[in-house]
Amino acid sequence: MSAARLAAAALLLLASGLEAKEPAVKEKKGAIEALAGYKAPAGWTVERRAKGQDAALELTRAGVLISVRLFGGKGSEYSVPDAFLASPAASTMGRPPEGIGRTRISGKAYPMYKRGVPSLDGDPHAPGGSPALSEERFLLVPVKGRFFVLSYRDENPLPDPSGKGEKAWQAFLRSFKLL
Repeated sequence: MSAARLAAAALLLLASGLEAKEPAVKEKKGAIEALAGYKAPAGWTVERRAKGQDAALELTRAGVLISVRLFGGKGSEYSVPDAFLASPAASTMGRPPEGIGRTRISGKAYPMYKRGVPSLDGDPHAPGGSPALSEERFLLVPVKGRFFVLSYRDENPLPDPSGKGEKAWQAFLRSFKLL
């Protein structure tokens, strides 16, 4: 390819904004599935990501996110569940997560937490102090020296009267089985 064509291709790429997008990183196939089985809600988008040995699965539909993240062990961002719970990933702007009950996974009850996550809606520069927060619910499920973080968040500005996102989350939790 000539230098002129190469320069034109680079300019086209820059103009399209592709350089600003973070590419989705494929997880090692089966890292999550090697430790757990689950049923993704019908019609939801499924995306896999990985960072080092930590794997993630994101299920999305219409502003609702169900996430499965796998941490733990050597080289993990969070080697043990307590490290995750003490991190910004589990806090609401520095405040620890709030316990809101227990949820059964594979026949065992695990604590459910909630935290506030800055919402994608609204103007972050508007006067009034704190940003609008969306509620994220999550639980930690230990498995074979590692642990899952299962979470649910609805980014929609108005509540869904049909509760489809919440129903999908509950069905997902019922389907999630440790192997």
